[in-house]
Amino acid sequence: MDANNFISVISVNYNGYYDTCNFIDSWTTVISSFRYEIIIIDNGSEINESILIKNRYPNIITYRSEKNLGFAGANNIGIKLAKGNILFFLNNDTLIINDTLPQFLKKLNYNKVAGISPIILNQDKDFSIQFAGYTELSEITLRNKALTNFKDDNRSIKTAFLHGAAMAFKREAIENVGIMNEDYFLYYEEFDWCEKFKKKGYEIYVEPSFKIVHKNSGTIGLNSPIKAYYLTRNRLLFAYNNRSKYKLFFIILYHLSIAYPYNLIRTLVYGKKEIAKAEIRGIIDYFKITI
Repeated sequence: MDANNFISVISVNYNGYYDTCNFIDSWTTVISSFRYEIIIIDNGSEINESILIKNRYPNIITYRSEKNLGFAGANNIGIKLAKGNILFFLNNDTLIINDTLPQFLKKLNYNKVAGISPIILNQDKDFSIQFAGYTELSEITLRNKALTNFKDDNRSIKTAFLHGAAMAFKREAIENVGIMNEDYFLYYEEFDWCEKFKKKGYEIYVEPSFKIVHKNSGTIGLNSPIKAYYLTRNRLLFAYNNRSKYKLFFIILYHLSIAYPYNLIRTLVYGKKEIAKAEIRGIIDYFKITI
């Protein structure tokens, strides 16, 4: 990789001061192979954590948004502030464990490659693999799988989507495709973004030479009404933005007649009324956005 490359590390903080500090410490302690800047976007935290972070780390860039702009909105601010020719988006609940950036970033030398993700490990499951790539979303059910194995640290893996917790892009590719769609707010925005890159003829890969640890849902929680709402709404919104009208008809028919009724019955059986209400609101709000 060109030694002149400069990396802009962009991370979003939302009421996550200690996670963010742990992330910054892990990056600055481990990474020495490239010049970089760290940009932290405080995304409407209850108190102004950007001041606390800046006081603790004077050399990094912080930005305070008084309003929670969502994952896409906050990262888009980071894109505007970034000076690097490589933009590395990392969740604040990730930890850097090795400095193999030179090998990792080599893949971005290829003209057709827009972005790459590292292998992502679970912190709470004996560092098992959380992510080694994604399969394509099925055309109607919109289901896919996260791959959890790989064969060779030296062999990149072409993937359908990058992982929002850790993805590096060439600036020139972002300038060609545009920034993230802020309508999603939370979840599916990285899938939508990857679709835009692929439609422009770019390819995206997982590079196993670089590995990070992910605490996973440190901000939202694994089973929360907020997560249920946005996953429900945004799955349909993704289809609206990325499928033909013909396919969209069958997607909506399947989800409204089979998938979502099944989910609602299951959540009610397990006494999760707030989850069920959130899923219903997600369906309603999808139609409010698109009609």
